[in-house]
Amino acid sequence: MSTTKTWPGGGTAVSPTSYSIPAAGELNWAALSDFLNALGDGAQSTTFQKFAIRKATSSPVTVSATTDCVIVTDLTVPGAVTVNLPAGANKQVFIIADGKGDAATNNITINRNGTDTIAGATSVVLNANKEFIFLAFNSGDTDWKIIARGNGQTAFVNPMTTAGDLIIGGASGVAKRLAAGSSNTVLTSAGAADEVWKLLVDANIDAAAAITGSKIVSASGSVSGVVTTGSQTFAGTKTFDAIVCVGDLTVDTNTLYVDSANNRVGVGTTSFTSPTSGTNKFEVRGTTSPRAVLSDTATGNPGWELWSNSNAKSIWVWNESAVAVEIYNGNVSTGTPRIQMRSDASTRFNGGIALGTGSTISEYVEWTSVAYSSGNFTSSNVGAWTVDSGDQTVFKYKIVGRTMYLDIVLNNTSLSGVSNSLSIALPASKTAAVETRGHLAYVDANVAGNTIVDAFWDVQAAGTTIRLQRAGTSGTPWAVVTNQLTLYISAAFEIS
Repeated sequence: MSTTKTWPGGGTAVSPTSYSIPAAGELNWAALSDFLNALGDGAQSTTFQKFAIRKATSSPVTVSATTDCVIVTDLTVPGAVTVNLPAGANKQVFIIADGKGDAATNNITINRNGTDTIAGATSVVLNANKEFIFLAFNSGDTDWKIIARGNGQTAFVNPMTTAGDLIIGGASGVAKRLAAGSSNTVLTSAGAADEVWKLLVDANIDAAAAITGSKIVSASGSVSGVVTTGSQTFAGTKTFDAIVCVGDLTVDTNTLYVDSANNRVGVGTTSFTSPTSGTNKFEVRGTTSPRAVLSDTATGNPGWELWSNSNAKSIWVWNESAVAVEIYNGNVSTGTPRIQMRSDASTRFNGGIALGTGSTISEYVEWTSVAYSSGNFTSSNVGAWTVDSGDQTVFKYKIVGRTMYLDIVLNNTSLSGVSNSLSIALPASKTAAVETRGHLAYVDANVAGNTIVDAFWDVQAAGTTIRLQRAGTSGTPWAVVTNQLTLYISAAFEIS
């Protein structure tokens, strides 16, 4: 009885055929002959087995389902490569490799055919030098499976020698050993250099356990001791009892900067503006230009400069000359100050003051009393004018702007042989700016029966006294009186 055999068996790309093999003494030897021929054609041998290999020298590369198996890309003119797969056939395999060895620069993109997928995607890219990929098609989900993928280099050499070692990339990507760190250390990146193990400190740090560049304070630790030189890393929020910084200090790039060499501080800047005089000691800067500058001048006196933009100081507070404060409309070095407040207590407005509708300027100045001094009262020619301490009933003044106001009452003074005017020294060592005169009243028992009589006062330009003269001519003499002359003086004049 004949035996039925199917060849090839199992899953292959060739459709299987059934053969009827005759038993001994039976006919149908033709079927046996066909089976043997098919068996020989499809048989594989470890000695004679071969793969079809194609070297692709141009792009794109179209893979043949009937003649290709291994495709090695080696373009005559180096460049990116596109490989287009054929429609997948169940259990068909392809190997695609970078024969040029430049896939890292010139990627090899492998595209599907139709609605097939490659590991679930529409394409796959080889982007490492000498990289290869082994694909096998599964018709059940119309997907090319990635069976293997590698870079085609020599076999991996394990550099580890001790439990806990790590493998890190060395020169040209060659693996190298990083010895295991000690207990309670963490691995930190050193950039292009080898990674570094640093001690993770969980406990609080005091002066007995100084923090060095090889330590990291964890989020649960605090710092209360010595931090040595070098870069330090503090994880989490830390509380410092005191910080002593030797050298410059920089916080958040330029939020706060201390220049230790020149003893100055910057807020919002690490580059200081040249001041009008001296050296900047403290500067606050906005986005681009300084807003406030404190300078130490050439004579050691501090001064403030307030800026409105990159080239114009608006307010200048200085202590180098008679000017104490200047307010500008423009650059302080080239413009004209609009307001000057001077150390001599005067204020100057260049350009005047404009008031809006309903606006007023008011000023209240207190009177200042002048202590008695006999030297304040003199005659300007011959004779004597005696003013005792008890005779000075009122002597006070006030200065509003450049105007001095005087209010004087002298009671029962004495005269002896005075032929011209009497003089009273101006208070506060002031000097009259222009000649000014006005009326005064006096009582003299020898004149008109002890009644009030008119006289006049005057100040001379650059004069330092106010002169009192009787009505008539400037040469009209005062009478001789003893404890009987009372004067009432109210005057206002410009001072320099």
